Amino acid sequence: MPIVDLHRTFSELRLNVEDGQEYDWGQFLGHGKNRKTWEELHENPLVVILGEAGIGKTIEFRNEANRLREAGRPAFFIALDQISDLQAWHQELLDHNAMYRAWEGADELGFFFLDSVDEARLKTHADFKRALGVVQQALDSTFARVRIAISTRTTDWTAPAVQSAIEERLAKPIERALAANAASATSFSFSDSPAVEVLKPSSAPTVKASVVSLDPLSDAEAHRCAKAFGLSNESTFWTAVAEGDYQFMATRPLDLRWMVDLWNQRGSLGTYIELIEANIANRLCEFNESYQAAGEVLSVDQLRSGAIELAAATEFGGCAYLTLDSSTPSHGEVPPWRLVGLS
Repeated sequence: MPIVDLHRTFSELRLNVEDGQEYDWGQFLGHGKNRKTWEELHENPLVVILGEAGIGKTIEFRNEANRLREAGRPAFFIALDQISDLQAWHQELLDHNAMYRAWEGADELGFFFLDSVDEARLKTHADFKRALGVVQQALDSTFARVRIAISTRTTDWTAPAVQSAIEERLAKPIERALAANAASATSFSFSDSPAVEVLKPSSAPTVKASVVSLDPLSDAEAHRCAKAFGLSNESTFWTAVAEGDYQFMATRPLDLRWMVDLWNQRGSLGTYIELIEANIANRLCEFNESYQAAGEVLSVDQLRSGAIELAAATEFGGCAYLTLDSSTPSHGEVPPWRLVGLS
């Protein structure tokens, strides 16, 4: 897929007050509010960015790191699934080692893009927590001047163990570092000098992860993206998208790429069933380097069979979402115990 420097926005994570304290899942389908830019996100020391497969999290992380470096800011992309120890950490930084070393010895903000929680948890949650432990160890003396963005699928973020690991390994260390900085900056006075208020524990900064979802492409960005994918007969294509009400697919970079390929091959998008079938076929064949390395790749037949069974569970269960949490499911979620015996 060609790298397109898109201008993405983000929506705040909100709870659905009508359903108590449940997540408002609709926002992850492009219905979020209070959209933010990267510039606004960088005001927070820790940001969690949610988005499902194909929405473009990894590419956007790489693009923003590149944009910051071009502006002279130290910025680093880290694939969490590759981090097992400090040696692996430095290997990830190899392409920008000089910048990293210079930043360590300077006194400026450094931007770290940690991608992605779901792949770091591919085998076990312990692998993910270990990776965050390495990040904590590597940044231990610099936490007061970092900006960290970490990406994850929405399904992984809803796991309490993921939230607690991020709080323990990232949020709390940043909070302690900022408090220590604030305390050390306070001047203490003797009897012949003006009194200066000493930092109280209650005045120490509290660090909580700011949680946002990556928005789908805007219409203008979708057009730019499709053009970069080599779209032919652009106006006719977008007319077909509008007439078929396929905008929900055309605003996701991965889906859009497949739609463009299909259009360029056939000169049409076909019927809705044909388009969905092409989408499914492409997703089942999608290559994932991390899954390959972990030896967790299933055959296309196994994937299709599993997808059919999951779809049946949601359809007959009247639920739009699947949950891997073994506790009581929220409204509209299919719990794992209902999936037992499907295969």
